Amino acid sequence: MDSQPIKKVIIEDEKSTPQARASRLRRVRNLANLSRKELCEKAGINVNTFKGWELARYGGLPRDGAKKVILATKQCGIEATIDWLLHEIGNAPKVLENYAPISSTQQPLETTHIQHDESYANTELLLFRKNHPNSIDLKIYDDGMEPIYEKGDLVAGTPLNGEDIKKLIHQNCIIHLANGQIVARNIRATKEGNKFSLICINPKTTVTEPIIHNVEISSAAKIIWHRKILGEDIE
Repeated sequence: MDSQPIKKVIIEDEKSTPQARASRLRRVRNLANLSRKELCEKAGINVNTFKGWELARYGGLPRDGAKKVILATKQCGIEATIDWLLHEIGNAPKVLENYAPISSTQQPLETTHIQHDESYANTELLLFRKNHPNSIDLKIYDDGMEPIYEKGDLVAGTPLNGEDIKKLIHQNCIIHLANGQIVARNIRATKEGNKFSLICINPKTTVTEPIIHNVEISSAAKIIWHRKILGEDIE
């Protein structure tokens, strides 16, 4: 790994503060669907140094570091500029039109607990769909999976069907029932090998039927992508 970059950023306004740069740095990393470790490996950055930048420590993201981040995220189909990353000047990051999707076997970043506005989260979801053409996604519409997944959250995964569904026992999944209904629940095995029980993980849920017994499932997708939506309220 390279030593920490030393080219500091001159703070011109509130958009150039270490905290503002940290927020944009997390945003571009999430858009690229990379963990800190994955981005640092691509960029040749010490992971502890990078973590400091995302937490607005050490004076915040420097110019040299911004250059490395931009080169790394571009490999994952996200185009950003140094001026935007450091000062929020110019266009926000965008998905490259000619980007070749990653292999569907590559595991994406599972979740982010940072809240986003819906348009930003939808941009990330479009990238996830592009990387995983067979994926399924869902906006959470009840409190059955709280506190992990709350009303309004977006979740996604790649579905399995047939005997492969048994690989998802005890996993939180997006489930397509044989009757056409789609829910987010935890899957449990039953004595009938081709049927499953679906469990709400929230013990205080207001869902009318917190346990659905012995149902047929068309497909199930382990939730491997999750974004929280700022200020979302679903009735």
